[in-house]
Amino acid sequence: MTNYAKLGEYTAYKKQAQDAADRRRLSLAMLERKAGDLKNLCAVTIDVPELTALQQDAVRAEEEMRAAVEAANQAAPLCGEHKIDLKLLMDI
Repeated sequence: MTNYAKLGEYTAYKKQAQDAADRRRLSLAMLERKAGDLKNLCAVTIDVPELTALQQDAVRAEEEMRAAVEAANQAAPLCGEHKIDLKLLMDI
């Protein structure tokens, strides 16, 4: 028998983890682009606050993603769903 309350919980945490993984990926890509601009001398000065903010955004997104995956994985066996593989989530 499906536990629909746990299924709803699983689904919500899975979506939250996916959203956080997307934000993490975006922040890291922007950080990589900024670093590339600096390396190729496209940017004249290093904007430390901007780089710090991008790094902090990536860290916050990763922390949220990991917490949501943990919560989803706790609900997974109770509603008949598969546990989320964090590595696969970050590679998507």
